[in-house]
Amino acid sequence: MNWRREVSTLYANLRGDGLGMAMKYAAFRALLKFHSRPLSWLISKWAPFPLMVEIEASTACDLRCRHCELGALPDWGQPPRLMPYDDFLRILNEFPRLVFIDLTGIGEPILNPRFLDMVKEIKRRGIWIEGFDHF
Repeated sequence: MNWRREVSTLYANLRGDGLGMAMKYAAFRALLKFHSRPLSWLISKWAPFPLMVEIEASTACDLRCRHCELGALPDWGQPPRLMPYDDFLRILNEFPRLVFIDLTGIGEPILNPRFLDMVKEIKRRGIWIEGFDHF
């Protein structure tokens, strides 16, 4: 990235989100100048578990939107599946320091019959949840 673009992006962060965001951006860009191997080692020592995961509770969908890969490819090579609740709990247990879960994916997560149980378990563990739906 050239220096003009660096300064432009830094100024946009400063103007849009304030000094804190600009400082975070500058620190992030400084870290990226290091070789990737020491940086990845350092990150794995500080945060050995991911803080965010995306869980696909369902690959089934009841709509056929033209802009969606399921709508464009009605037979995308795999049958629709619903994630079993036991698999969902196993995933949650494998990542003990989760802060954020995104319940989305190629399908409609609300079609899973255990969707509300999944949401209750996520909230019971104090994890932030995000999801997308057609409504």
